[in-house]
Amino acid sequence: MTRMLHSEFRDRMATMSDRATWPVRVFRLGDEPPDDLSDRTTPEERLAMMWPLAVAAWTAGGRPLPEYPRHRMPVRVIRGAGSDPPER
Repeated sequence: MTRMLHSEFRDRMATMSDRATWPVRVFRLGDEPPDDLSDRTTPEERLAMMWPLAVAAWTAGGRPLPEYPRHRMPVRVIRGAGSDPPER
């Protein structure tokens, strides 16, 4: 029992330590930066931000990450009215 409690305590302390390194910025209400990051980040930086969110979403859904190759990914193309079909 003591080992389990010590282990839980150690895990909680590790989590707290990890959170202490998270970058935090404080803004006055109404002075927050806009949600569009395109003027402050590169496309590569924005993709890097997206990946942890995608992993968290799959994990929260209780599903494993897909492991199929990109050319086998399921997709559906929906074209708007008046759009030309792709050339083959």
